[in-house]
Amino acid sequence: MFSETYEQDILAKTMNQHQLKPLRGILLPTHVWHLGETLTLVRDMTQVKCPIPVLKMKNRQEVFTLSPLKRMLAQFETVEEFYGAIIGVLQGIESLQAIKVIHRNISFGNIILDEEIYRETDKVVQWIDVDQEDNRRGRIALVRRERVDIGAIGGLHDLDVAAYIPEIVFIRRSRKPPVGESIAPRKPPLEAQQKPQCDWRTGIMPFISIPVLAGGQNSVYDDLQSLFFVLYLALFTFDKRLPNCFPDAPPPVVHRWPEVCNEWTDLSSHATKQLCSYFKSEFFLAQDDSWYDTVKSHALSLWCTGDGTLKKVHWDMLYTFFQQIWIYKGQTLVSNTDVGPSSIRTVLQTTLDSLEMDSEIPVADIDVDQETEVD
Repeated sequence: MFSETYEQDILAKTMNQHQLKPLRGILLPTHVWHLGETLTLVRDMTQVKCPIPVLKMKNRQEVFTLSPLKRMLAQFETVEEFYGAIIGVLQGIESLQAIKVIHRNISFGNIILDEEIYRETDKVVQWIDVDQEDNRRGRIALVRRERVDIGAIGGLHDLDVAAYIPEIVFIRRSRKPPVGESIAPRKPPLEAQQKPQCDWRTGIMPFISIPVLAGGQNSVYDDLQSLFFVLYLALFTFDKRLPNCFPDAPPPVVHRWPEVCNEWTDLSSHATKQLCSYFKSEFFLAQDDSWYDTVKSHALSLWCTGDGTLKKVHWDMLYTFFQQIWIYKGQTLVSNTDVGPSSIRTVLQTTLDSLEMDSEIPVADIDVDQETEVD
């Protein structure tokens, strides 16, 4: 897959900019090694020697990065920390926007928490028992590094598919498929066709924005819409706090999303992205308020009162975000592409400051089941 991140060295530019002025809400690698070209390293050949030239194989760069270990969004200790991380991600989007970069892959797995919590706070080195081959036990040393501060409660990491903000953004709107017929894939804009193996639609299906699913080009707005889907799906995903002390690793997060969401989350990849765009648009923008009814009836207990009603703090934060992302034109909800991360962050922070927060949430009893994992 074509990736601007390494083709145009976005990562190096971002790291250099961070040295001049720290990028709040962004966790960058501490070391980056450009190992060479994959055709040379892996297959011991060049593009000229490629046995199947008709495939036009991309001689990609092999890059190795080392990043500080941080807690993931799923390991939040309080609801206040959770929303602080969402606001921190908005700071991260704003920081990237300032250097004309977009993330393009915002999801549960790419949001981290800044605070570092250790099981044994007084030890610089911890010895950990690990399983080895042949059922043998071994020990490794966990050496605590200097703390890395991202300047926010939470933020973004993993810029592997980041790209420069395009000067002209192509937007395609989802459309209803004809009866008994699926939507045929559309060609990307001409600029995309001129770049080898360019894929406009990056990210994990449940979090990809509606315009990008429809075949449009990524923009800052699409990162914002992806973050809204993170907030929305969190209400059906996180119920209790996961282990969050180094070196304890959290178990995989499994989703228990309502069945009505399956058409647009599409983790099984049975539907095309065009169809998911239509289903997602119908779910969030239709006048029957399906998105609201679903969260009202299916939100997990962490987010609800004793009688199962969604708590005011969560509804206010969710609806405030919704009103920033979409606006009415006449009787129709449309994308508010003029909104920016700074304005949304200000509105959400004001809403959060006016609401009463919960105390620490209970620790989860780890339940290993057959649900589908999601990043």
